[in-house]
Amino acid sequence: MGKKVENITLIYDCEGLGLKHLWKPAVEVYGEFLCMVEDNYPETLKRLLVIKAPKLFPVAYNLVKPFLSEDTRKKIMVLGGNTWKVEIFQMCAGEF
Repeated sequence: MGKKVENITLIYDCEGLGLKHLWKPAVEVYGEFLCMVEDNYPETLKRLLVIKAPKLFPVAYNLVKPFLSEDTRKKIMVLGGNTWKVEIFQMCAGEF
């Protein structure tokens, strides 16, 4: 499309997130991965959108949050209910 990509938007679909996904070694590895990305590719993440977050999501997020910098935490948005498709479209409409 002739545009240089300098930032990315990640969309995490948390449908089906359950207690089996909160296995401590997996959470630690994911946290280390996030730290590696932040250390080596700062400012690459434009935003991280979380959709279909179950009631368990705040628990999972609190396990990973200590690994994240404050700048990264500010880029995380949890989109609610069934409006996430419209919200994503509105956010990204001017970028293409």
